[in-house]
Amino acid sequence: MDDQVQVGRACLALYQTTGEAEWLERSQTLVEFCLQHLHAPDGALYDGIPDRRAVGALAIPLRDLPVNAAAARWFLEHAALTGSTELVEAAKGVLRALAPNYRRHGLLAADFALAVYEALVPWVTVEVNVRPQDAGGLRLHEAALGYYLPAKVVRVTAGSPGVASRAIICRNGACLAPVTRCEELEAKLGEIRSVLAHQA
Repeated sequence: MDDQVQVGRACLALYQTTGEAEWLERSQTLVEFCLQHLHAPDGALYDGIPDRRAVGALAIPLRDLPVNAAAARWFLEHAALTGSTELVEAAKGVLRALAPNYRRHGLLAADFALAVYEALVPWVTVEVNVRPQDAGGLRLHEAALGYYLPAKVVRVTAGSPGVASRAIICRNGACLAPVTRCEELEAKLGEIRSVLAHQA
């Protein structure tokens, strides 16, 4: 499963970088494979397709916590980009299944804690509209991608020649006023990060 998770997360990164739907579709294909073939009855994910002919320890598929946590984060990120409530529930199911044993993993459970956080808070979406051949718009897109904020995704679209490049930040059903400069975008994202830090 680790291969599917890492490739799926890479596909989402490529989608947010290029805006090409092909990468989101590839992530969707991998998500469907995991849910159809690796989903355990309690909601966790197996590390491989269960083999009924296996004997001994091989008959019990591994449910690795770090990989499951990464899968939950992937599901949540994909859901934030697609609006899939079913995938949010699948991610929460993974986390619920792992919750009783996470303390045993020490620092290796850090990704699990981050996944729980991302499952509980409203995600931030940065919509970037880039005018063709506009260096400022490309920098705005880079700023949106580069600013670290948990539970954040970026959507990029091609703008019209006569319309200035801009970015709009949305969270929890509400959107802020459009910004056209990297400094403005980073300031607004910084305000959101400060609010989240006080709520934590």
